[in-house]
Amino acid sequence: MDLVPREEPEAADPRQRLLNAAYRVFAEKGLQGARTRDIAARAGVNLAMLHYYYRSKEELYAQVLTPLYREVFSRLDSVLSGPGDPRDRLEAAVSVYFDFLKRYPSLPRLVMWELASGAQVLRGVFAGLLDPASGSLFHHFRRLFQEGREQGIFRDTPPEQAIISTVALIIFPFAARDLLTAALPGVADQPEFIERRRRHVLDLLMRGLGEEGHNP
Repeated sequence: MDLVPREEPEAADPRQRLLNAAYRVFAEKGLQGARTRDIAARAGVNLAMLHYYYRSKEELYAQVLTPLYREVFSRLDSVLSGPGDPRDRLEAAVSVYFDFLKRYPSLPRLVMWELASGAQVLRGVFAGLLDPASGSLFHHFRRLFQEGREQGIFRDTPPEQAIISTVALIIFPFAARDLLTAALPGVADQPEFIERRRRHVLDLLMRGLGEEGHNP
């Protein structure tokens, strides 16, 4: 079973400490800027132990990303494919992703580094977790929007565009938290800011996706 990186630095297992340290160093410097020596030092282990567990920096990088996305995709898949009103399932999916990023607030910064360098590793991770033949996640998103249209809850919106908009609305305040804190002092740096953002995103989505005249 894969170990999942944690934001907290302390752990008894040296492999867990390495993953925790790698997660933080990759978020700070990206794959290209990170050094295995720095990761080992932050984890409190020697460099030989790092290479005992992980043959390369690239392998360690993939091991940081893969279990995180496996975890959130699994949770999203569960709520999207479950029973209930399409609107309630979409709200649950939004909350799952917000809660995930609250637990891993440095992840969007790590992903920004990855996107700037071509996203080769992340594309490989996604290819392994989002196999179109498996009928998971995006299939369930599309099915949810189809059900919503059939029930008169959602307007006829391309599901891919709705998914992109939803993810962007959620990720931005985490990815740009330093900028928002500087631009909105006393607002973006408050503990309740993310919860307000969650409610605002849900309101925008339900009004934007709802049928004309429908008051969600």
